[in-house]
Amino acid sequence: MIARRWSRIRLVGDANEREEKEIDQIAALFRHLGADDRQAATMARQLSKRADQLVEEKGLDRLQALRHLLDLVKSGREGNPLDPLP
Repeated sequence: MIARRWSRIRLVGDANEREEKEIDQIAALFRHLGADDRQAATMARQLSKRADQLVEEKGLDRLQALRHLLDLVKSGREGNPLDPLP
């Protein structure tokens, strides 16, 4: 389910508009997983910030970083460990 929803996230538009849309879309995923609106928005902002950190630390592009973090969320929710980034 997350994979299908994730495929709808697009990185287009100016930076602020793109970031807002991205956070809204990620928050929608968290709401789908059972978070209330406030929790979902907070988690989406945190995930976005962590993606920025991974871009800097690991040299990933933003989409790769977001995909990895969402995979972590999914695997954690399912109770399956996911290998860390190299």
